[in-house]
Amino acid sequence: MVDLTATEHFGRMQETANLVWPMVRSIIASRFIQNDCAGMSSKIECFLKLRDNRPLLRPYIARIFIEAYLGENWKSTRNLEVLAAIELLNTSTYLMNYLFDLSKRPQSKGGWDSCSYIASSMFTGADAIRLVCRENETTNAHRVKAILDCNDKVYAGQYFDSNVLNFSQASTPGFLDSVRVLYDKRCRFLCGSTIELTLLPVIDKIQDPIWLRFLHRFLNTLGAAIQSINDLADLTSEPIRFYSSGFNDLKNKRLTLPYILLLESGITIENLRCFSESISSEEGCAEFCNLIKYNGIMRRGQMCIREMFGNELKRRLRKIYTRLPNAMGRYFQFVPHIVFQSRMYKTGDES
Repeated sequence: MVDLTATEHFGRMQETANLVWPMVRSIIASRFIQNDCAGMSSKIECFLKLRDNRPLLRPYIARIFIEAYLGENWKSTRNLEVLAAIELLNTSTYLMNYLFDLSKRPQSKGGWDSCSYIASSMFTGADAIRLVCRENETTNAHRVKAILDCNDKVYAGQYFDSNVLNFSQASTPGFLDSVRVLYDKRCRFLCGSTIELTLLPVIDKIQDPIWLRFLHRFLNTLGAAIQSINDLADLTSEPIRFYSSGFNDLKNKRLTLPYILLLESGITIENLRCFSESISSEEGCAEFCNLIKYNGIMRRGQMCIREMFGNELKRRLRKIYTRLPNAMGRYFQFVPHIVFQSRMYKTGDES
């Protein structure tokens, strides 16, 4: 198996995005006009600009599955529509997340109200379903079920963020004993489910149910790892996450990985509450950064991610490398590049 460089992997990912993203943009714009909601177009444009010219991971994984199982040109109009549907659903979840996360909202002229986020999310989610369905296709039921299952999990994950893994729940008796299990479930719901959806183009083509479950689990674990790395990157004010500022989870009083590790280090929830209020000040930020460094949270977080998700990913990758049809397994060599060699994962490395 010939190894690809990180540049080659991301080049393929960008190539996919260059064809899929314009289609996503066009569908969203036309949807608002058709529903007499043209005024929302300028507002959602602020969000869309954040995604312009960026590699799109989910359509790229789906492209690999198309090339592996369908033996077709992934650039055909029908295949691109399905890839666009996967990204539309991902866009839908981003927009709904802004309803809960005020500090992440992109700035737009005139601002956004909650109704705008709900409506835009519903529009894009409905378009994803509409795009994958064709009257003469027998795969409609499988695809719609996959999208609905993904939606169920994503919004369960958002519920976890708002109501389960937060500062208010930390004082509940026995909370710390179960918090890692809850965190694992939340990561699998939020991001794991949308990565699983990349099987959408071939969901009815894989006849072996054991192998299909294997692929679902692998993709879910990949998504969970990506989510936890994203959470760890919350401990930096460097704008490496295009949709969020530093310490966003702390400001929103959410117990993501780094703050769970701080609690396990003996830092009280009252201390974290104080830091959530003072983190925006220069003095408060400096004090909190010293606390992170003293407790080795970045390094411990990286070790925790490897323990929770990394070892499983490596085991499953070995089988995917050899078993995916048409020698397409080699293209999953991008996984180490976006997980353990990613900029987010390495940010904050302590020397």
